[in-house]
This record gives sequence, structure tokens and C-alpha cells, in this order.
Amino acid sequence: MTLRGRRPDPCALSHKPGIRSVDSFARQHRTPMENSPLLPAMDPVPTGASPQSIAPADAPRQPLLWLDNRPADPNARVPQASAADPRFPGIGISIAWIVMYFALQVVVTIPVVTISALLDPTLRDKLTSGDARQTREALLNGSGTSLLFALVLAGAITIGILWLHLRQNDRHRVIGLFARSRLSLGRTLGEGIGLMFGALVASATYNVVVLKGKESQEDTTAIIQGLDSPFGILMGFLAIAVVAPIVEELLFRGYLQTALGRYLKPWMAIAISSIVFGAIHFQPHALPVLALLGAVFGYLYHRTGSLKVNIALHMANNALAFVALVLTQSGGA
Repeated sequence: MTLRGRRPDPCALSHKPGIRSVDSFARQHRTPMENSPLLPAMDPVPTGASPQSIAPADAPRQPLLWLDNRPADPNARVPQASAADPRFPGIGISIAWIVMYFALQVVVTIPVVTISALLDPTLRDKLTSGDARQTREALLNGSGTSLLFALVLAGAITIGILWLHLRQNDRHRVIGLFARSRLSLGRTLGEGIGLMFGALVASATYNVVVLKGKESQEDTTAIIQGLDSPFGILMGFLAIAVVAPIVEELLFRGYLQTALGRYLKPWMAIAISSIVFGAIHFQPHALPVLALLGAVFGYLYHRTGSLKVNIALHMANNALAFVALVLTQSGGA
């Protein structure tokens, strides 16, 4: 005898006549919902069957028909998470991106400076004087705003193209573009600020001891000191503190260091990518300083696994350096 309103226990009733098995009992005592014609037929599970043999991993999911009465489309494509390219990033493609970025800078800079020279007769005369020193001075001081505008434009184009490449097959996940730091917030900031402060002290010591008080990045300093308009200062800030950190971290840490790390030990990948990072600025006196700074960012990237942390710290470093140069120039004036 069973209580009204309660479902009988199949184990307790399986010995009674008319109930030959648990499966037959379940078929006789299905609820009205289970007897609905909208539900697929439920076959009994064979004894000893594994979940994989019952529902393969690649089998399409059945829709919840009791929530959606529309018939399932047998030709409908089941959405699946796209897997990242196992060959990404390769060393060849990383070097190609770096070359493309600097080639794009040249391609954009030439017409921008040409237009600027056509609009300024004095600048045009200096650029066409034939004196290499006077031409260099005109490029750095006379057309500094134009150069910075070209760098911003080339950097923005590069970031757009890189994003189109990274968004395919979830490539941005491979380089940890939006990943959170593996370290706690305190350790991330502590190590980042501490290492950048150490690099700053080493850079100042290098300028005093080795360069005898000279600036390691003379060209960059000359361009910033030559800015005399709000628009020029804005272009300088965007080029140095916003665009450059994004592009450089994507190319040298996200692409190159990650690619090298697939074949080399971490410290070797950091060292090689840092030297390339320093050399690609084409300022020989600044190579040791820039390589050291690249090693700091490479180590942080290795520790945190997050490229957005590197970008933020790189932006902070360049912004402080830019503001200090601008304030020094304003105070000197």
C-alpha cells in the first residue's frame, strides 16, 4: 500500500507481481509532465554503461523543450568555444609585426612632415639646406609636433590592425591581454613600482657615470623640449604615454617574448626581447637603459601573466617621464 500523493518506492515494490523491473515501474509511474509528447522518449540506461557512451562529448545539446515549445532545428549549428591557434605567436610573425610597425611610422611620417614643411617656409628652408646638422635640428625642434602626430597616427593604425588579428580565435587570451595578474594586487604593485624605481636609479647612475651628465635619449628630449603649443604637448603625451606603451607591450612582450618562451628558458626570452626592445629605438646611448627597462617589464609579464598590467605600468612610467621633461622645460623657460 502506498500513501496518497507520494510516489511509490520502486525498490520496495519491485518484488510485487506486475512490476518486473525498475524500468517498467518507472514507465508505469511517469508524471503527467514526463508523459508529455513534447519530451523525447527515454530509453532505459543499460547496466554498466558510462556517461560517455550515453551522451558523447560532441553530441549536440537537446533544447529544453518544456521551456521552448518550438521544434529543434536538426541543421542548427551548435556554438562552440573557438580554440586559440596552437602556433600563435610564432617568432617569424612577431618579427614581421615589429618591422611593419616601424615601416608604418616611416610611411606616415614622410607625408606629414612634407605637408608641415610646405606650410612653413622657414622649416622648408632648413630641411632643404643640405646641412645634416641643421636638417636634424629642424626635424627635432621645428617639426616635433608633426613627428609626434605621425607617431600617434601610425600607432593608432597599428593597434587597430593588431586587435583585428588578436580577436580571431581568441589569440588575445594566449598573450594574456585582458588577464588578471597571477599575483595579488599588493604584490603586483609592490614588485612593479619597486622594479621601475630600481631601473630609474640605474638609469640616472648610467647618465652621470657613463655619459657624464648627458641625456641617454637625446632625440626624444629634444623633441619634447621643442614643443611650444598645447596641441604639441597633447600629441607628445599621446605618443609617449599612451600609444607607445600599448604597441610596445603588445609587440615585444605579448608577441616576441611569448614566442621566444616557447623554445627558450624564460630568462633567455626576457633577455632577447629586451635587447631587441632597446635596439629598435635607434638611440645607441640609450640601449643599456632601454634594455634594462625592457627586462623589468619582461620579468613583470612573466610573473603576472597579464599584459594589461604591463601596459598600465609602462604608461605610468612614460607619463611621469614626459611630465617631468615638460615641467623642466617650463621652469627653464
